[in-house]
Amino acid sequence: MDFVITCLPGLGPLLADELAELGISVTDPGNAHVGIQGRQQDALRACLWSRLAERVLVPLAELDVTPDQAPERLAAAVDWRLPTSKTAGPPSTISRSSASTAARSRSGVPGITGALSA
Repeated sequence: MDFVITCLPGLGPLLADELAELGISVTDPGNAHVGIQGRQQDALRACLWSRLAERVLVPLAELDVTPDQAPERLAAAVDWRLPTSKTAGPPSTISRSSASTAARSRSGVPGITGALSA
């Protein structure tokens, strides 16, 4: 599995050395990131023990476009339709306890009045 580990600009080579010392296979050392290939345990090891890493990211998609085109292309590639399964979404019934909790939480918000009927 591929991961991208980000760091402050200029610390990429140091991060690559640090990850190699942790036994993680570095595939793409950059200026402000390091690409690694490994298991989920390797990503967790980087999270726990790296002093230079900021985030461990999992790439979800890869496009061969310019950065200004990427958001529109990525959004167009996703199926945004809602699932039709009966198991998806919130439950259709609300219990008395969850209705009273909702009413109590709304009572503290200005401009929202009323309570759910049980």
